[in-house]
Amino acid sequence: MGDMGTEIAVEGPAGLRDSGGYNAWLTTPAAPGWLSDAIDQLTAWLRWKGLDVDLTSDAVVTEGERLLRIRRHHKDGEDAFRLVLSETNEGGHWTTTVTTVEGAEVGWVGVRVVNDGRRIASAPRIARNLLDVLDLRDGPYQVRSEPLVERGHDVEGVLDLIVGDRRGAVFVAGTDAYPGAPVFEEYVQQVKGWTSQAVGLAHVVVLDPVATQSLGAEADGAMRVSPWTIRTFRPGLDPASPATLRGHRTLGTATLARERDAYLARLIGLFARSILDEQPEPRRAAVWRRTFDRLDSRDVASTLSNLAGAASFQAATALDAAVVADAAVVVEAEGIVATAEVERIRTILSLPDVSDETLQALADAATAPRLDPEQLSEAIHRIDSLQDALELREVELEEAKREAWDARQDAVDLDEEIQRMDRRNRRLARLLAEHGVAQVWVDESHLESELDAPEQPGSWQDLVNRMDEWAAHSVVITADRDVMVDLDGLDLDGRALEATWRGLRALAGYVRAKREGAFDGGFGAYLNAQPQGFPTFPPQAYAPTETKETMDRWGHERDLPVPLSVDSSGHRVMEQHLRLARIANRDPRLHFYDDTSGATGSIIVGYIGPHLTNMKTAGLN
Repeated sequence: MGDMGTEIAVEGPAGLRDSGGYNAWLTTPAAPGWLSDAIDQLTAWLRWKGLDVDLTSDAVVTEGERLLRIRRHHKDGEDAFRLVLSETNEGGHWTTTVTTVEGAEVGWVGVRVVNDGRRIASAPRIARNLLDVLDLRDGPYQVRSEPLVERGHDVEGVLDLIVGDRRGAVFVAGTDAYPGAPVFEEYVQQVKGWTSQAVGLAHVVVLDPVATQSLGAEADGAMRVSPWTIRTFRPGLDPASPATLRGHRTLGTATLARERDAYLARLIGLFARSILDEQPEPRRAAVWRRTFDRLDSRDVASTLSNLAGAASFQAATALDAAVVADAAVVVEAEGIVATAEVERIRTILSLPDVSDETLQALADAATAPRLDPEQLSEAIHRIDSLQDALELREVELEEAKREAWDARQDAVDLDEEIQRMDRRNRRLARLLAEHGVAQVWVDESHLESELDAPEQPGSWQDLVNRMDEWAAHSVVITADRDVMVDLDGLDLDGRALEATWRGLRALAGYVRAKREGAFDGGFGAYLNAQPQGFPTFPPQAYAPTETKETMDRWGHERDLPVPLSVDSSGHRVMEQHLRLARIANRDPRLHFYDDTSGATGSIIVGYIGPHLTNMKTAGLN
């Protein structure tokens, strides 16, 4: 949310809620002087929100449940400005932070919106406003508030964007020309709406029919975007590595036509956020964020010091007043009239009167606990130490993120190579057996597919749209479609998606092998035997059962839907499962029931999603 007024918070798929915050950091190559344009936009934005504030100096402004903090700072030849607006509505507490840094060489602009309940923040209006007046960039590439439209054969700019050094995702929409095709200009507006929650976080390109064909012809078709689909290209794409294409999802034509516009906007927006969330914060941006945080901490310490001084003064004043008041009572008791003296004391102490209530209040103040200067000094020192420790941990976390990012890319490449070699070895073994020769030189591209199953999906939504096709191969999927779609926000590099597709192929191959008499046994034995000509799956990624403790405590979660022809209750316990990928304690699983010897002669897949509850995930689910 962030922009309370005409814009509202959006709810997204449950699996994507952790990426609900809006956090954009962009650079500008503009010469010094652009900061005034940014301040003008911020001033207009605040007025739109009903706040008329002078942003030329530091200030703290409170209005109702809204708190606005404005701070400027100069450091290392850079002038920085930060605005923090906190506000509350029915959606919870929202904090919008806008940071601008103007330097001699490159400038920075950051916009961040977070919610205390981790609700999803829509792309804020101020982000669009800044994009419209400033040349803001992600790496060397300009970020726009509206889609970039590419026409004609020259797609070098789009190719450079896709494979270039950037942090944000690139969404590319393809089109085609035929009688009755959607009007191109109208489709551009549709794409603009679908990508509205990714404004400032990603790049959006719409190709006309000629540009769609031209891009498809590049890099042996690796960059192909089918007409009337939207393909997502993550950072770090290497055209020479097929593995890096795995995480580049595709929203198919059926999905774009069937799903609500609001749902598509949330899905695309959350995917754009997740791409940035997994990467380390830009170093210079992190330095300035920590600088402002440290300045805020010093303000807290200064406030404590001022309170201590005020408290000491009030306590001393109250004590003196109590002594004087006692003296006045004694004098009066002796019959001496001292009205003038009492009045003089009351005036000096700024007392409204010398009534019993006032004197009692002074006595209470005199005996109230006081702030010890030494303890205060220790508390301030403690704040500084904690700030130092926090910054150190943040630096370590950022370095760990960078290492994890690099390791993930290496792991994707290695996994692809392992799979390629495994496919090659199994095909060679099959040919050797068929021809009875010791050596065979084979071109893998000419070998037929082991199974005429549905093609590899481009996204989890694509898999859901086509999951009924697996029934033709005796694999019936009854799993919750919404849970599967939510994996698009969890399985960022597509490893679990590909593993699911390979797992479904292996299950289909298992059914076929049993029907053709090529194998007789259970699925685990099938994986170990790896019968020639049938697709398989890593045996170590298959588990035939769950632990007794898991079933005793959370077995009901494995009671999953099946056709009534399998069980009249419509449910069966499914302990058998495939491990799809390792993803931070959410490791996705595929649970299935083997009915190959039953009424249907099929495999029933009852669950595809994040790890169901066991001892390790009990605190997460």
